[in-house]
Amino acid sequence: MILQSAVQSLTVVDNEIYPDAVSKIGALMYEIITLHPFVEGNKRTGFMCADTLLVLNDRILVASGNERIAISLKVVRLEIDRDFLVEWLWDHSIESANIRTNNHGTYMTTKTLKRTLNSIFLTECGSKGRHS
Repeated sequence: MILQSAVQSLTVVDNEIYPDAVSKIGALMYEIITLHPFVEGNKRTGFMCADTLLVLNDRILVASGNERIAISLKVVRLEIDRDFLVEWLWDHSIESANIRTNNHGTYMTTKTLKRTLNSIFLTECGSKGRHS
């Protein structure tokens, strides 16, 4: 029910509130982290959703683990608002057509990246169980 309200917060009477995909993704991420729909893993879930949705919209989040922790803690503590998080996502994401490299310095296709993220997501859900 809480997760459903996070998704519903993206529209008002069937009208889109956010003008672009990154704004919607940031708003959803913010709601998942602040509404706390799961017993644990809300910050990780917020980032996994953002990562996945950005890739599906041809963008890649470029942020270190420490940057991710810092921003998610600020969200949890309500030190930043939704608009700040959206701006942070714009500042920390790039169009996937610009540059994507793996550890070997070779380019990764968007299709490969989507498969990789899907695999990570399934591994996380499989190893920790799904929360309802």
